[in-house]
Amino acid sequence: MATKLAVRNDKESHHSANEIHGSEAVSKTLTQGVTDLLDLRMQVKQAHWNIAGSSFFGVHKLLDKLAEELDATIDTTAERQRSLGFITHGTARHVAKNSSLKQLAAETQAIPEVVNHLVDLYLTVGEATKEGIRLADEEEDPGTSDMLVDCLRMLDQHRYLLQSYLMQSE
Repeated sequence: MATKLAVRNDKESHHSANEIHGSEAVSKTLTQGVTDLLDLRMQVKQAHWNIAGSSFFGVHKLLDKLAEELDATIDTTAERQRSLGFITHGTARHVAKNSSLKQLAAETQAIPEVVNHLVDLYLTVGEATKEGIRLADEEEDPGTSDMLVDCLRMLDQHRYLLQSYLMQSE
């Protein structure tokens, strides 16, 4: 669902922020990336607010930290989309309609179940990010590829932190 901005008229003497500088395929990948990252962030916060169990405090604080780091990555991804000349879609309605992530039942509170669900989400977004890196490389877009590598690094670290919790609770 890439939305192009107006392309600069050749008669204009200045560069416009609305010029297209990237491929539609990369834009589509970034649009889905922002959508899924926003959904992931919302599900992390949902878990943060509703988990219950003996290790509540530590997991509660961890999830808050992960949500903060996701905010920064979402912002960077959305701004990359704009720098390529495409509109970024990030409304709750867009996310609800277009996210590829599975939703955890709102009433789920048990920490191990919630953390397992989040690990699955991180794996899903990580795999899509790897595909985005391959596409950006094919499209000769090193800026997007590099940004997505940073995103993947963050996703892998978050997944590792969550999986480490599961190891201690087994």
